[in-house]
Amino acid sequence: MLEGFHGFKEKIIGECVECGECYKHCYAYKRTKFPIWLHLKDFFKNQTKAKEVRRFVNSCIYCKYHEYTCPNGLVLTELLPALRNDLSQIYPEFGWAPHIVPGFLGRILKSRRLYSWWRYMNNLLISEEYREKWDQRREPKKRDVVFFSGCGIQLLPDIYYTMLDVLEKLDIDFGLIDGHYNKAICCGTVAFLVGNYHYGKVVLNNLVKEIKKFGTKKVIIHCSTCNWGLTQIAPNILKDFDFEIIHASTYIAELLENNPELKNMLEPLEEERVYAIHDSCHLVRGGDTEGARKLFKQLPGATVSEMEHNKLKAICDVYCVLRALPHRPLDLILNDDNIPISKEAIESNANTLSTLCLGCHAIQSLLGQNLFNTFGKKKRRIPIKNWTIILGEYLGLPKRRGIEFWLKHFITKPFKDSLLNWILKAIKALIFGYLLNRIPPIRVPKYLNINKELIDENE
Repeated sequence: MLEGFHGFKEKIIGECVECGECYKHCYAYKRTKFPIWLHLKDFFKNQTKAKEVRRFVNSCIYCKYHEYTCPNGLVLTELLPALRNDLSQIYPEFGWAPHIVPGFLGRILKSRRLYSWWRYMNNLLISEEYREKWDQRREPKKRDVVFFSGCGIQLLPDIYYTMLDVLEKLDIDFGLIDGHYNKAICCGTVAFLVGNYHYGKVVLNNLVKEIKKFGTKKVIIHCSTCNWGLTQIAPNILKDFDFEIIHASTYIAELLENNPELKNMLEPLEEERVYAIHDSCHLVRGGDTEGARKLFKQLPGATVSEMEHNKLKAICDVYCVLRALPHRPLDLILNDDNIPISKEAIESNANTLSTLCLGCHAIQSLLGQNLFNTFGKKKRRIPIKNWTIILGEYLGLPKRRGIEFWLKHFITKPFKDSLLNWILKAIKALIFGYLLNRIPPIRVPKYLNINKELIDENE
């Protein structure tokens, strides 16, 4: 048996009855005709049929249908990462990208240089001035909790800024770790999902080292993918991974429940809001289905209206995109309901669609309705807001311009709020981070500069 996911593999070997129910509606099986359920045990034990398994996995479009369909009660959320983990060790060049993704995009997904691009983008989008403002939170010392921002939130700076403001406003004693910024630090989940096992393990180890510097086991997570990776995947990769991982919405909901003074800081909005919550498939698979609901029910004048597909039945935006790409790509930009989440939110009588996942928020903003809504030529049928921005409104925090504003303003004043500015930074990051594989300039935090000055004075 290869390294990683030993506990999960042993469950498959010991308990799977090879009935095939999990792949009853599987796109990859329909395409390859390879009955993978009959070969899982031998593959995990002896790596047999590796070539066929690789072809099957590369046909996957990430529908996740199999995860909760086992009649024997096996939860299969770790199956795809486990398969890709082993394939990356059998085939060093292996990396997952669905076959329907154009070749050049597939190569980007599979390459470790993707993370160099990502790190460059995080450095370009968040100003040094703003980074400096929070340096005292990055200083390694005993804290009640650690907030690990993740990597993706920095690509949506308005949400990143607001999340930090929320934690500060609620007087939380937190240490701050930024994903893929000054250091190669990450939960590793995306790397494990696409088969970059060794790199994923390196950045996960780096994250563990950083968390330990703050002297706490409690880690607040904003990114849904990080939440899933650190609760479900990391314990399969690192034997001594023993942190308490809690999603920020759940942590804040519990904090407000137990602190009436903090709850009194919430101010009602001018209009009553009915929220439809678009559950993140990764968040609910990390075991959190109620955190955001508990939070929203404490917001004055707010109610929650459930969509048809919610919690474990939630629709995955990525799956909708991958499903449409080969046969009807124009639907993704021209049809109102190519991703039916906005439609379901309206049908639930909500007046605001709340996203819990950063990737979902970006896809919904870009492709959730149609081209005319996206670029501001028509009013959106229902506004889309990330849960963090919503909480910031009730706390009276400053409103910031985000992805929806960028999409409607190709060039505007100030230029930093323009879509063109974001595109130019993405191109610069692509050149220096991906093509040239360079590391962005390392910024020395304030607390290190102060320590250096003290040392110089003493010398």
